[in-house]
Amino acid sequence: VSMSKEKPTLHHFCSALKNKRLPDGPEPEPESKHVQKKEMGDLEQKMDQIRKLEEEIRKKAEEDLANKKSEKEKMMKEKEKKEGKAGDSKEKKGAAKEDQADGPKEESESPAKIKEKENIAKGLSPVHGVDLCEKVDERDIGTPDYWIPRHSELLRLTGKHPLNAEPPMNLLMERGFITPNSLHYVRNHGTVPKLDWKSHTIVVEGLVDGPKKFTMDEIEKMDSIRLPVTFACDGNRRKEVNMIRHTKGFNWGAGGVSTAYWKGVPLAAILKMCKVQKEAKFVCFEGMDDLAKGKYGTSISIQAALDETNDMILAYEMNDSKLPPDHGFPIRVILPGHVGGRNVKWLHRITISDKESENWYHWHDNKVLPPQVNEYTADSGDWWMKPEYALYHPNVNSVITSPGHDEYISLESSGKDKYPIKGYAYNGAGKKLIRVEITIDDGMNWIPCKVSYMKDVERHNSKVWVWCHWETELTVWQIVQCKEIIVRAVDVDINTQPQEITWNVMGMLNNAWYRVKTETDGSSAIIFKHPVQAGSLPGGWMVQPNQEPVPPVAAQYGATRLSPLVNQVYTKEEVAKHNTPDDCWIILDGRVFDVSAYMKAEHPGGPAPMLVGGGCDLSREYREIHGGDAEEIKERFCIGVVREKKNVPQVEDEVALNPRKWIDCILEEKVEISHDTRRFKFRVAKPGKKLGLPVGQHILLGADIHDHFVVRPYTPTFPW
Repeated sequence: VSMSKEKPTLHHFCSALKNKRLPDGPEPEPESKHVQKKEMGDLEQKMDQIRKLEEEIRKKAEEDLANKKSEKEKMMKEKEKKEGKAGDSKEKKGAAKEDQADGPKEESESPAKIKEKENIAKGLSPVHGVDLCEKVDERDIGTPDYWIPRHSELLRLTGKHPLNAEPPMNLLMERGFITPNSLHYVRNHGTVPKLDWKSHTIVVEGLVDGPKKFTMDEIEKMDSIRLPVTFACDGNRRKEVNMIRHTKGFNWGAGGVSTAYWKGVPLAAILKMCKVQKEAKFVCFEGMDDLAKGKYGTSISIQAALDETNDMILAYEMNDSKLPPDHGFPIRVILPGHVGGRNVKWLHRITISDKESENWYHWHDNKVLPPQVNEYTADSGDWWMKPEYALYHPNVNSVITSPGHDEYISLESSGKDKYPIKGYAYNGAGKKLIRVEITIDDGMNWIPCKVSYMKDVERHNSKVWVWCHWETELTVWQIVQCKEIIVRAVDVDINTQPQEITWNVMGMLNNAWYRVKTETDGSSAIIFKHPVQAGSLPGGWMVQPNQEPVPPVAAQYGATRLSPLVNQVYTKEEVAKHNTPDDCWIILDGRVFDVSAYMKAEHPGGPAPMLVGGGCDLSREYREIHGGDAEEIKERFCIGVVREKKNVPQVEDEVALNPRKWIDCILEEKVEISHDTRRFKFRVAKPGKKLGLPVGQHILLGADIHDHFVVRPYTPTFPW
């Protein structure tokens, strides 16, 4: 405790409290207790003097303000008498003006709030016409999507194309329960198809007695339902998983969730109209987006589709407007309670079948494989073809949205001041969340939060298709003492969230406790740190200081060959000339790759993402999106390195070994020691060159054996 003449404030007490929690019970009094009591008595006396002084200053200020106001009113009345305009109405008006001049002004409502009230009065979505986008985003210049208006503040997660984006957390929460169309998160696998309302049709075929083809005008004239539905991407919060080990997916933050009003024709009504046969077991959906592996599609069970209480619809409106292109114009599938990947956009075909969809994306996406399956073993053992690992419904999840990342509390404030803690939570399969709670002591005690839902959200007496918002308060004193704030949610079946992240190769369904840590900047403030920031945004307590995450080197996990550096040298100007669909080169980490054939036949996202960056350096985009499996693939297409000038003489390294590349070595001698032991002698450097192996590290030796590149680590036993 500071005993100086400075005014004592809360920050004088904080350094000790951050390192040592307050004791639960009374401690034995020290020998110097009389001295301490005297010091505390002096401190209390000084604080009483300060409080009295502050009270005197406050009263004096109030008296001055009242006198000033009285004088102004008197002057105004005299002026009105002189001008002959004295009267009750003028006095009220003058008094109102003085109140505005002297007192605090009330905040006027924002245009968005005014529009929201107007919409609700008209029975429309609260965000109808809010945050409209009329301009094409300049970030789409040069892409096939350079015709679609998009919000400039969406956080793009996969480079320039295709669009995969989430809204900034502050904008998402400021808009309330319903998300404007332009801020709704977007998941595109490729180029958005340009479709026409008048010519587009939906075909229903397969195991039906009456196959039909519907136009959009016919669909719009049918009986419809309108309801709010929350979508959550299967990969929401994936970047946290990627901090443990990179997955096959890109870096979703915690903004891969949104809610909108959807209007459309019940799917069950369409199926009954077409007379589904008894043999039917599955409903298969197919969109119109042209991708590397064909059109996107998936399937659900016929029982779920025919159950009218599941509220499944073929939607053509979003927040009381026609669907935006990014969200499936002119029609899409809406499956409440399902993960986003099952809600097929740009719907064209519905096939009733006795087996699941054979679509490539149905089998190779939306899966949660066991933790031991990585990017190299996933293709063995038919893991992708096992239906028991398919995911259909989101799990219980919750996130802290306020305080935000890098938000801070000044410790000049009183320890008793309340600080709001807010966030969102959601669940799948229509199961309502009954509790959200936070802990500030790592789960020893849980503090219940106030949970808020939209009005009249329950459907069919029990099902809830939307998220909830939650909030509570902590005193500054509580925040000073805690190391982190943790949230979890609980549903009606008492399902909750796990304490730690479970890694899986797709990075799907991360719903571990959401943790916001607290740090101090020395003495004056507490700073809040979220685990990560979305996409390529820096920051987060899970990210190593001064280093953003990059995909692991493929050789780290074995059985993967990294080709030696090709000696051909190109300039950036030479690479830039190769930017056509038939001749496309790219630069990755200083190396040149000819991806002309690969982007057409093999690239999961199709040729567009690579063609957009044709002739350019795509290193950053590559690292944000791809995992270790891509390292193995790309090595087949390396054709050289890039330099500022061609044929620049290469300066040889002083040491032989380079931790970032493979070097050739020659087997000079092989000696058989025993039946199971052999000694090999390799030459890895020219005479006089240093080996370059740091003390305490091992060396990797690789060799081609039966069409596999086998890598083994060896540790030197003595210097030589």
